Amino acid sequence: MKTRLCSLSMIVLAALSIDTAWAQSMVERFDQLDRNRDGKVTREETADASWFDRMLRGLDRNRNGVLERNEAAGRGRPRGSDQTGDWQMPGMPEHAAHRDIRYAEIEGVDPNFLSLDLYVPKNIDTSTPCPVMVMIHGGGWRGGNKTNPTIVGSKMRHFVGQGYIYASINYRLSPQTPDGEGVQHPVHAQDCARAIAWIHDHIVDYGGDANQLHLMGHSAGGHLAAILGTNESFLKAEEKDLLLLKTNVLLDPAAIDIPGYLKSVDGRGMTALYQNAFGKEKANHRDASPQDHVEAGKNIPPTLLFYASERMALDQFGCIFAKSLTEAGSPSRAVDTVSLEHGQINSHIGMIDEPMTKLIMRLHAGEDASKFPAVLPKLDEAPHENDRAENEGDHEHDLNGLVRFTRDYVPGTRDANGQLMGGTETLRFVAHDGKLFAGNGFWTDQPGDDPSPGAQILVKRGPNDPWEVSRSFAGTVRINAMESFTFTTDHSGKKLDDPVTLLLADAGLVRARRSGRLRCLVHDDATGKWEESLITPNGPRAYIRAFGSHRDAETGIEHAYAGTGAGEIYRGGFDLAAPGRIRWNAEPEYANPDFDGGAFKRCQGFTVANGKLYASVSPRLLERQDGLKPKWKEVFRWNPEQRAGAGLRGITAVPAPSGEHEVIIGSREQEGRILRIDPMRDYAVTDELNSRDFFDSQFGNFRGGRLVAYNRFVPGVHPATGAPIHWLTAHGVRAGDVQAAWLLIRHSDGHYEPVRVFDRALASHPVLVSTRTIEFAPWNDREFYIGGYDGAANNRTNHNTAWIFKGTLMSTND
Repeated sequence: MKTRLCSLSMIVLAALSIDTAWAQSMVERFDQLDRNRDGKVTREETADASWFDRMLRGLDRNRNGVLERNEAAGRGRPRGSDQTGDWQMPGMPEHAAHRDIRYAEIEGVDPNFLSLDLYVPKNIDTSTPCPVMVMIHGGGWRGGNKTNPTIVGSKMRHFVGQGYIYASINYRLSPQTPDGEGVQHPVHAQDCARAIAWIHDHIVDYGGDANQLHLMGHSAGGHLAAILGTNESFLKAEEKDLLLLKTNVLLDPAAIDIPGYLKSVDGRGMTALYQNAFGKEKANHRDASPQDHVEAGKNIPPTLLFYASERMALDQFGCIFAKSLTEAGSPSRAVDTVSLEHGQINSHIGMIDEPMTKLIMRLHAGEDASKFPAVLPKLDEAPHENDRAENEGDHEHDLNGLVRFTRDYVPGTRDANGQLMGGTETLRFVAHDGKLFAGNGFWTDQPGDDPSPGAQILVKRGPNDPWEVSRSFAGTVRINAMESFTFTTDHSGKKLDDPVTLLLADAGLVRARRSGRLRCLVHDDATGKWEESLITPNGPRAYIRAFGSHRDAETGIEHAYAGTGAGEIYRGGFDLAAPGRIRWNAEPEYANPDFDGGAFKRCQGFTVANGKLYASVSPRLLERQDGLKPKWKEVFRWNPEQRAGAGLRGITAVPAPSGEHEVIIGSREQEGRILRIDPMRDYAVTDELNSRDFFDSQFGNFRGGRLVAYNRFVPGVHPATGAPIHWLTAHGVRAGDVQAAWLLIRHSDGHYEPVRVFDRALASHPVLVSTRTIEFAPWNDREFYIGGYDGAANNRTNHNTAWIFKGTLMSTND
């Protein structure tokens, strides 16, 4: 993700163009669906009931159960768009910026590493010197910069607006790679001490008060602020004393007690990062730990520490540190921010009326920090949209504070009917008939003495109802595909008296992946039973990998499509007399000429873009040419030899950047590349994101990231802004945070942000590893469900590892 250095006017113009593009695309699709031209679209007029339900949840402002043209155009903004409670960036104060001031000169060292920036207020009373706020950036001791937007941004505006001089400092960094060049402890802290000493000696020349120096740092910068505030040797080397620091603010710092942390996680987590910054010697770890330098009589400044709950075990080590400081005579407090993530703690500081900022100002005013609340006052507002910039190593994830996750399913338990519910992974969700259905699998299951019921379809009947077994498929491994379709015509094109919505499911991948009877299961909503629907008596790799639906533009007939493990595509139409009420053509409408008997020349998904049906069948993207004699045309081909199994997953139609038509996005599995394919530009391909590089840039050390958008990009609206977004699943874990899983949010301008899936209330949290499927609840437009694990991609003991969590979107007033 590129750092955004846009002016406010550019951001506003971009936001307007995005909203306009989305609205134009929605109106275009609305007009296509509004067949009777009454200005309204009902479920009966759409062939995709799930799309209609998702749009209804987001756009139906008057709650009349239909979509109206003004709602599609955006004049009725999506629910949740009220921005009156958003954090506001302070106005830009009049100031003079003095950049790249050299605070030291060392032969052979890049001058930028030994420089600082000063932001000095204008039009103030020069008879009273300005207090000084010194900020140390983070970035894992190996990245970051004094100019990062979240280091300057709202902080500079706030403090300069309050009459402070704001100083942002650089320092030498540790290696970016194992073979790279860089420094280790104690050089980072020595450089920061030199910068503070320079400021103390020269700030009077800029109208500053050398007796009012306040220190602050985030993440790795928080560690450096802490070690400078407790280990007097660094300032003494510059002929200074700890007395020159009036206060110290630590924003979710790292490395407070390095040996204690490494022992608590048994060598996992931040070990590699710590060794890169501090070496492997235990003596160095002790010397670099602020906790080891807390003593009475040192003149340690009063310290305020903000932490993100259990991150880095700061709920333990941060609180111990603050308590020991207070006992040593320096009143201090560790404050749990509860709902904020690591980057948000940094980016929120300085916003108007923001509660952490208020506590900092009270600290500066001389209040006793030890009497501050241990938990941040309730956050009833959301971060401001303008603070979306990337900060190398210090990232804000501004949607995280607006989503609460809770566990909703425990494998290895029995439902109300006594049936065992298990699974190694949850693969599919579908909202249908007011209920939520889930398909799980037992891939690589190691049950031991436990029974193995085979792949299962589970059902949740309402928000407060537990999951229960809808059907088990003995001897099968996975429910690979499941979709809900609405038919308004039968197989011959005759219009139905009433639309019929059917739930279709793959009948389960058998272990042998053999050829033979290709069938699907169709749910009978009246009885709750599943009826078999035979597609063909003898198909290669006879299981269904994906379902799709489409109204033929030439014949007007609505069809369901089944894409198989061999890359074949079969077509069916509604027939009340047929088993399962679908009549299938026994011959495939498309046979994959590249099928080689292996596992990866398979169908990966369907989508409808600009009124045309597309299918991903490795190694090509196909477009259906409608008519009485339909054909499938290759429109894009990739090289499968680049990596085995690198198909195109999750294909989904989204508005083009221009807003004038739809483009197709999908994820190259195993490569972690999200591609945007434009049918109106001769299928030009744009690499929109390298997900592996993105996760590494966000977290420094991320294992995985090559599998994203397992099934599709799920549309939604941002809970704070109401802007259109898409949710997608991801595989991989962050170092030091191995129990959590991750989702990605795609914004309309094509930039992405990660969302952490974790239930803070659980005493013993399962290892989630991967999100595989996501769906919004049919009973509440602010609830969605996530499931996953991906046992095949992990060298673990896989048994009862399937999981389902509920996500609740918090409004700005929650």
